[in-house]
Amino acid sequence: MAGGAVSAIEGTGRIIGRTSDHQTTTASAVEERTAATQQMSRSVADAAQGSQEIAANTAGVGTAGVSTAGVSTAGSTTEALVRTSSATEELSRTAGDLRATVGRFRY
Repeated sequence: MAGGAVSAIEGTGRIIGRTSDHQTTTASAVEERTAATQQMSRSVADAAQGSQEIAANTAGVGTAGVSTAGVSTAGSTTEALVRTSSATEELSRTAGDLRATVGRFRY
């Protein structure tokens, strides 16, 4: 009977050890995922900031082109700025969507 109890206790000890190993592995994976998520969030924030700076700069270029260039150059500059502004807005929306997606990975 004592041998059976010792054997049961040893088996329980092995199970506890395996459970501890699994918990350690899970904790490491969560830590890595958290670090990756934070890096992605920083990248998205940087992209959004960059798109805002592009929008501000293109608005300034449009104003400068109209006030200092000839009529045909001003028209071309304005068209280019409209396309650039549209692309910048799309980039900003995409960055926002990506930020929301990344945000779902947080716990």
